[in-house]
Amino acid sequence: MSFLTIYEIGGALVTLLSAVFTYLKSSGDAKKLNTAFVAVLGLIFSMLLSLRFDVLPKMSHEYSLAGDLASTSRLEQLLKETAEAIRIADNSNEPLMKYMLETRLNALKQHTDAVRQGSFVVEENEMPEFALEMIKSAKQSILATSYVQFKAWWDTPWGKKYEELNASAVKRGVKITRIFIFSNKSDYDNAKSHLESQKKAGIDVRYVMSNDLENKITSDMVVIDDRLAGELVLTPEKGMKQAVFRTRPGDIKDLSARINRVLLDANQDTN
Repeated sequence: MSFLTIYEIGGALVTLLSAVFTYLKSSGDAKKLNTAFVAVLGLIFSMLLSLRFDVLPKMSHEYSLAGDLASTSRLEQLLKETAEAIRIADNSNEPLMKYMLETRLNALKQHTDAVRQGSFVVEENEMPEFALEMIKSAKQSILATSYVQFKAWWDTPWGKKYEELNASAVKRGVKITRIFIFSNKSDYDNAKSHLESQKKAGIDVRYVMSNDLENKITSDMVVIDDRLAGELVLTPEKGMKQAVFRTRPGDIKDLSARINRVLLDANQDTN
């Protein structure tokens, strides 16, 4: 039973009891007139309750939604196009069209639900472009690990651009601390030139062997300006899968603490 239904029933009971009481207390010809008058008042009372707890809140919600749509033309257009796509899929003789549209809409709902909770997902194929934009967005600090397959990140065309943007960020005053994590000495030796290059660019470069970490990790982590925290999910072979980014202060604080624990085990000397 809803909150509103209780109030409607309450209004009806009050009206009934008031009418009965009035009928019993009235005398002569006034019984019917007084009872009818009280019944009308009770009806008005019930209508006011319904207006207050049902109609007005719904109207307020609808006006608010309409205002949001009117102020965001892109959203309004998207909703129109989505409604049209649903209509076309529903009227189509191809059931797979409807199936795929529902799949895409369900995925969209998952993304919007995540954003409402202060997080978002970046897929593997989106990572190169996103990573470049991420570095450009930094204004104060970048704290990060680098555990992903080295060549798959740093030796690609976009990886080299990423390294250049890191150097540019340092020049505009961004403090960057990066901890490289290697599986063995050979991996470290092969990456040493990159470490030296970043160190010369003004980046605080650290490194550590994965076996020397007190707390084992299976992902890469980054915190930008204490406003955005991201975790790159890796395969057992350290390949990229997807990244999950969070904006809530508590989540950012937790990830910063995890990176700082790795930092405690890291070596600053790359010679």
